[in-house]
Amino acid sequence: MIGLTRTQWETLYFLHQFAAKNGYSPTYQQIADGVGYASKASVYRVLGRLEDRGYLTRCRQQACSVALTDEGTRVAAAFAERLHARSYETSADARSPA
Repeated sequence: MIGLTRTQWETLYFLHQFAAKNGYSPTYQQIADGVGYASKASVYRVLGRLEDRGYLTRCRQQACSVALTDEGTRVAAAFAERLHARSYETSADARSPA
């Protein structure tokens, strides 16, 4: 979990959310669109780094074949908690009088 870039965190989170919602993993183009990558080559590079670190697995012979490992799922859930906490703090700040 230590040493991930924000983009890597966001990618894990996107993969986790997409699979939970749809029941399958996204294509590289869907990842690029969902996270904001300029190209599928960028997606390929980041997924390779995450795979090397043990956060996901890929089957290169199939489309939509990215799967989070248990560690990847744990990291994605931790990122989701951080996002939720930040949005709660922001909404609480907006409600409090200045």
